[in-house]
Amino acid sequence: MGDGLSVYMETYGCTLNRGESEWLRWALIASGANIVDKAEDADVCILDTCVVIRHTEKRMVRRARYLASLGKPVIVTGCLASAIPEVLEDGFIKIPPEDKYKIPLILSLKPSGFAIERGIEAAVPISTGCLGECTYCITRIARGRLKSKEPEEVVGMVKSLVEKGYKIIKMTSQDSIVYGFDIGYTLFDLLNDVLSIDGDFYVRIGMMNPRFMMEYVDDIISLYRERKVLKFLHCPVQSGSDKVLALMKRGYKASDFELIIEEIKSKIDCLNLVTDVIVGFPGEKDEDFMRTYDLIKRVEPDNVNITRFSPRPKTEAFYMGDLPHGRIAKARSRMLTRLVFEISFDKNLRYIGKKLDVVVVGSGKK
Repeated sequence: MGDGLSVYMETYGCTLNRGESEWLRWALIASGANIVDKAEDADVCILDTCVVIRHTEKRMVRRARYLASLGKPVIVTGCLASAIPEVLEDGFIKIPPEDKYKIPLILSLKPSGFAIERGIEAAVPISTGCLGECTYCITRIARGRLKSKEPEEVVGMVKSLVEKGYKIIKMTSQDSIVYGFDIGYTLFDLLNDVLSIDGDFYVRIGMMNPRFMMEYVDDIISLYRERKVLKFLHCPVQSGSDKVLALMKRGYKASDFELIIEEIKSKIDCLNLVTDVIVGFPGEKDEDFMRTYDLIKRVEPDNVNITRFSPRPKTEAFYMGDLPHGRIAKARSRMLTRLVFEISFDKNLRYIGKKLDVVVVGSGKK
């Protein structure tokens, strides 16, 4: 292998994983590799994986085996390579997420920074891992405890993107609010550094866990008042039932989430709120689901990522009993989805006749 190597990449999963993969791509180009669009044209294939639910895991395994069937060396990285590498037979090169940026060296390339291409929006990973104890989360097993990037590294990455004309910088991690807890820094210190960078750009803050947001609500509000900070808040509640939240070990009550959102909404106009909900969790009864339904109805998020519970190996929830029947979980998912569509439609109607500043980041799917 070495200089001139043709590399095919496929990436799945969250914004953090996709952001890491994009920086890996730029590192490979800077190291002399050629990125190709078809696996058939490559000397080596890289599959950057997600295993957040069983369906996705099965797809990752199928894709890995297909790429291997082409007779190419296949590097499997991302969460599968760390959490459940045993689901793939020997013969694959398995690289855990924390070693992803070593891939150029593994391919006998000479690392030479990042060949950043021009674009509109890009993700900047600010940390990996978390401080949570969620009983259902295989990502926590794959990524481990919190590991924050040094602020100087993050600022350097943002500067490089702004110099290339990027307008939207997505500060991404598994839990943005705990950034820096392990290195004596805070998310707010970091954003102060980033916002001091010259240039015409906006920052989007990634997912924040309500458990760790509670004591920083005033700081979050101050941050959202900054012109360069997009009024986007991804705050996953997961359930409106305190009983279910306790089984999940989320570390807060539904009322805590609601108070956080009410306080931020009261001070920040046009907040774009996204939350996550798991339906069909072990022990979830009809009354627990209705508490979630009613919470979403009151809070009126702009979007909700709804997932039916998927037992993941090596997690506590994998061994929990009292699992709702699949058809019940599906019905709850559909019911909640209809509510979210109604909320989104009503909220979109409020924009009719308004003039807003927008950034066009690409073409839609239709």
